[in-house]
Amino acid sequence: MSSMTSSSADQQSLQDEIAELERRLRDAKSRLDQQHAPSSSTFDNGAALHALLLLSDSALPLGSFAFSSGLESYLAHHKVSPPSASQLPLFNTFLRLSLSTLASTALPYVLAAYRTPEEIETLDNDFDASTPCTVARRASIAQGRALLAVWDRSFKARYKPSQGDAKEFDSRQVAIDALTSFSAALRTSPHANAHYAPLWGLVTRILAVPLHESAYLFLFSHARTVMSAAVRASVMGPYQAQALLASAELQDRIRALVDEGWERKVEDAGQSVPVMDLWVALNSTTFNLITISAGGNDIGLTPILRNCVYQFYMAGEESCQKSIDEAQEKIANETQLFQNVTRLIEAAKPHLNTTQGLIYVTGYARFFGTGDNTCDNVTWAVWRNIEHTKQYLKLEMRQALNDMVLSVNAVLHRAAQAAGPNVRFIDYDAIIAMLCGRYCELGVQEPDPNRRNLMFYEWDTIDPGENRTSLQNSTGDGVPKGSFEGGIAEQVNKTLQEHPDWTFDKDKGFVKKNETEVGGEGLIEDTIHWLIPDSYKRIFANKPPSSDILVEYGTSITFCCAEQSYMFCKALYFGDAESCKLILTTTDPAEQKAQGKSVKGFNDEEWDVVKSRVARVGNWFKFTNPDNTHMRKVLLGTEDKELAEAVNALVKLLLRKPVDKLYAEQGFKLADLRDRCILKLEELGYQQTHPWWRSINNSIESSFGGLLLALLPNLTDVDFWVKDHQRGPPSSECISGLWGGTSPPPAVLQGWKNVDHLTVGDASLLKCGINFEALTALDLRTISIGTVLRLNGPRSLQGAENVKDLSLSVSIQFADKPLVEKAEIEFGGLLEALACHELKTLKITFINDGYNINDDLTTELNGGYFINQLHSVREALETLLITIETTDDDEELDWLVDLFQHPNCSMGNFVNLKNLVIPQVFLFASLRTDTGNPWVMPPNLEQLDMLWPGELVEDWFEEFVITISDAESKQPRTFSSKLRRITLSCRDTVGFGPAYFVGNVRPVYWDLSTTYGIEVELHDQLNGTRDNMASMYHDEHLDDDMSDSDSDEYDDDDEDANETDDDMPDLQIIEELARVVGPQVAPLSRVGLVTETAVLRFLRECSLNLGTTYHFLAYALGTSHDEIATRVDSLRLAGHVRVADERVYFTSENEELLEEDLN
Repeated sequence: MSSMTSSSADQQSLQDEIAELERRLRDAKSRLDQQHAPSSSTFDNGAALHALLLLSDSALPLGSFAFSSGLESYLAHHKVSPPSASQLPLFNTFLRLSLSTLASTALPYVLAAYRTPEEIETLDNDFDASTPCTVARRASIAQGRALLAVWDRSFKARYKPSQGDAKEFDSRQVAIDALTSFSAALRTSPHANAHYAPLWGLVTRILAVPLHESAYLFLFSHARTVMSAAVRASVMGPYQAQALLASAELQDRIRALVDEGWERKVEDAGQSVPVMDLWVALNSTTFNLITISAGGNDIGLTPILRNCVYQFYMAGEESCQKSIDEAQEKIANETQLFQNVTRLIEAAKPHLNTTQGLIYVTGYARFFGTGDNTCDNVTWAVWRNIEHTKQYLKLEMRQALNDMVLSVNAVLHRAAQAAGPNVRFIDYDAIIAMLCGRYCELGVQEPDPNRRNLMFYEWDTIDPGENRTSLQNSTGDGVPKGSFEGGIAEQVNKTLQEHPDWTFDKDKGFVKKNETEVGGEGLIEDTIHWLIPDSYKRIFANKPPSSDILVEYGTSITFCCAEQSYMFCKALYFGDAESCKLILTTTDPAEQKAQGKSVKGFNDEEWDVVKSRVARVGNWFKFTNPDNTHMRKVLLGTEDKELAEAVNALVKLLLRKPVDKLYAEQGFKLADLRDRCILKLEELGYQQTHPWWRSINNSIESSFGGLLLALLPNLTDVDFWVKDHQRGPPSSECISGLWGGTSPPPAVLQGWKNVDHLTVGDASLLKCGINFEALTALDLRTISIGTVLRLNGPRSLQGAENVKDLSLSVSIQFADKPLVEKAEIEFGGLLEALACHELKTLKITFINDGYNINDDLTTELNGGYFINQLHSVREALETLLITIETTDDDEELDWLVDLFQHPNCSMGNFVNLKNLVIPQVFLFASLRTDTGNPWVMPPNLEQLDMLWPGELVEDWFEEFVITISDAESKQPRTFSSKLRRITLSCRDTVGFGPAYFVGNVRPVYWDLSTTYGIEVELHDQLNGTRDNMASMYHDEHLDDDMSDSDSDEYDDDDEDANETDDDMPDLQIIEELARVVGPQVAPLSRVGLVTETAVLRFLRECSLNLGTTYHFLAYALGTSHDEIATRVDSLRLAGHVRVADERVYFTSENEELLEEDLN
């Protein structure tokens, strides 16, 4: 008895010792990971800090001081009033826009060059292509070459990577090699430019400056440069500039821009403030923008205003009609008007920047609204108590004048089109109409020149003696009160004083004293411009700044969404040019809305008058745009149904919280919506006693969502969560959150029969009787121990019988076998309750909701046990994905992976499984053991993706190859004969990172690819890269062979002629040699003799998996590269070969090759 007790004690002691060793191993690994993890401090080491200080030195000779980014031009085009006012607000705006532009256009190239230094030549070329502004391009190249000179002359000899840290050495050496190659290419290649942004990223990587600090300093240096220019321009003093540089606002701005652009790809880089390029380019000697407004005087607009509107000569109806007829005659003679405009455009072209300049020819807007006859009794005749017949703004005349405007615009448009690609026509008539900006608009009592939305009448120009008050309306026989009288009388008296031989006839106007006829045409034409005072002409001129805003944006404005269109028109309506620009610089609807809320001069009552029309017209353009045909089809596809009936997809996150206070803070009128929702609820039969009615009355957000769901009867795709708290998990009682009670409304119970894709927080919607007869895809986001505890056995969840695609977010506690067995449940109980008989795809994501990395746990998770819980669906599954939720903290993920200690031995009973994504620890251990790797894969598996593999996976590959090749082996069959692809998905901080597998690539990968047709791919999850392991082995060992052969001498003696097939050199060596010497000289002189069948025959003899290159085909078959390309293209079109990554692969025989095989 004592012996047994002693043995038991020894065994327990041994187990304790093992546990202690394992604990110490985990602690050591944790400390090791902490050593390799990025430091939380700003700088990695003193060297990086020193380099950062060097780069931030304003004395660094980069030539930045010579480039102000267009500040002088911006200040010249934005005059302050009065002139003595400070320009500092203007500068702050410019600096903000300039930084935004740099962050959008250049910062992505800084980040990309730092991360991928080997791409420096491509990045430099792409940056050059995406910088259309000549001045900015010149400055970027000058600064980039200056930075190269600083590196070469100052830093190069003093910044060599230390070999103490192998990883850091490799990283910096790659960057140095890339910079060295680029510098060499710069001397010989005409395409290299040396732009500043990508070179900044490359040099800072070499200097070991952390990437975030590199990006921050890049933007900070730009801000400092612009401020230096501002000091030189006397915008501010040097101390004020330093105060701005030290401000928290600038720090926050730069930090936000770096964070915003951190993940932005160079493909997404683009100008965020288009007008910035214009300010930069205006520093040049030619103009990048010229605007021309012409054509009105050519057809006689002035006589029309004189005779039909103002009646300066007391002209009657016949004079007005005559002016209109003459104008129409000139319009009909399109040739003359066309030639006049063309000559004007040609005269402007010599002053245009020929590479990127534009000339905008502005059209005219129709002056009058023609919606009613309210203006028929309004006259703007200027002479009081004299007119014999007063002219009124009658509907017929307004329509005639509007038609002439459209005709003139058509001629101007043709002239602009014929003038070449640098000339654009601006037609803003539709926008004027949309804003109700014409005279005599529907319901407007004219004249009312001070109404906000009027787009004409530049009221700030006033002639001496003219009344500054609004023009008074006149009806019937009345005339306008004094508004015009003073100015025109003064001009007439001035004219008579200057021409003593003239007199003024009340019927004819100016005549010579000794003649009865009106003075010659020259007389009238010479004086006409001051016979109509400037302010009167401006009554029919576009009102600034709205017209300036429209001209600035060219022939048309393309909006990214309806929100941008609506908010731009709002800013335009109130004449806020700055807000217009800001709204157009962002594609984010939320930001556009925020800018729209800050429009200067906004008046709610005035906007209410036109906002509905703005929305209607904007949507009309949206749905009639030829590029949006798909939207129009969707809209018209609803036919007679209300739009709510046509909605088939809904994605929503709802909170079971009152939102009345939040909405009030945001300025949203919730009370009106709440009242309308209650009325709709009462129509559905829910009265004040029902919990749903009370929930909406209490402004519970989720209850509004419940009403929305009830009003959408044709949903097919539903994705929504209900949360009890915004930071918590989905609610376990979503039904009461949506509909107040324990049951959905009838509209949902029977109305969701067409839902085929459902995403919800938990399984509660499958317990309440909803008819899900079409459901084929189900995503349950929160499956916990409690979820399974509340099940009522097999088939107790309704609606999942036909589900083919099931996604589950599952508590990781289901892999804790002792815990689950103690709760007397199984994860398999959920699958049995769902009863998914048609299931083909199962996706499981483990969520850690029960364990803390800082807890002293002895928990061991059992992956094999969890796999066994899938027994009810294993025979039907074709795709299985099991993963663990990844967060920003990879340390926790690594810790969770280490908790899995009991792998699965066999998945041979998953007989139909073709695709498997699974952590390696579910299949076999991460570290080597004495038990081997007995895991048996599914017999029909085609693709396997192992997550976070360890060193043992390569041992498994070795045994895998031995098992396949040993036909007489008595070992169990552990592989699938259909397996074609294995992916190793790695992370640096979880398991064995990518560096472990690429450090010394084993030949087993080559054997798997060339002999068994199984490709192994290495997937770096953090960097997003994928590499073929066989190709890496091929390149690595081929390079070694070629380097050896370089030292040998090749003897071309007679023995070569006696070579047999067995004596032929290795195919890989020949292929590499062909690439080196080039295929253009055909060694066998068979150009023109090689047939498609010969190419196909040769390809069939090559490896099916590796294929071969065009160069090697040309070399091996003794012909030219061009002939091979022609043959391959023909074979590819016929389906006999495929081409990928510049390699040619055999796929099938042609008829001639088949005949050869038969013979």
